[in-house]
Amino acid sequence: MTTYLWPWRLWARGWALTWDANDAVYESPYSRVQQVVELGGERLRLSMSFAPLDALAARGVEGFLAGLRGRAHTVAVWDMRRGGGEPRGSLRGAPTLQMPHASGARVITLYSTAGATLHAGDMLAVGPHLCVVTRDSVADANGWLPAPIFPRLPFAAPAGTPVTWHYPCGRFRVAESVPSLQHEPGRHAGAWSIDLVQDLRPEALAVERPSLLRRAGDAALPTTAGQQLTLNGGAANTEVLGL
Repeated sequence: MTTYLWPWRLWARGWALTWDANDAVYESPYSRVQQVVELGGERLRLSMSFAPLDALAARGVEGFLAGLRGRAHTVAVWDMRRGGGEPRGSLRGAPTLQMPHASGARVITLYSTAGATLHAGDMLAVGPHLCVVTRDSVADANGWLPAPIFPRLPFAAPAGTPVTWHYPCGRFRVAESVPSLQHEPGRHAGAWSIDLVQDLRPEALAVERPSLLRRAGDAALPTTAGQQLTLNGGAANTEVLGL
């Protein structure tokens, strides 16, 4: 299994994130009272739509999609919404987990700076795990910032695990089938879309160096305050994509 970074030049025109909770509902046949049980394993679902491409660019995209080999490989995708490159809160710098966290943790405590904030809807990556902050949070005088998240942590994370706020990437795989691109002479005909689901396989979450697919001659990807788009805190392998 290989993890690839979504091509930097292939920016989504439409970007929809779905909260895929895993629960079961039991209803009494007499009173109609319902009981809801959370089963764990919740994840994010992502739908992206794209503008039409010219014929040469479409061929490059087809090669990239074919290389995912259906649901075998994983792709690292960042928040492409307007303003998704950084949180609305004031959290900056290089935050880490303040203490060890068990698998299944729904609240993470960051070590940052006193008074740092996160707002509901801000996205973070704890190591390779992409999550959404569900409530506004403020760091105390020690710089400890507790943040409730969704989905919960799918692995145990030690103290000092890096937490990415600048273009955090999540690991996703194709949800059902790889889309096909319809061509007409000289141009790709119409927009296209792809549906992805967060990959919770242990081997996907263990990958810390996704391959960066880029166009030959592209400039370096944006970085700020020590945070890199490519890796949630590390350096990427590089492959050239004919886009």
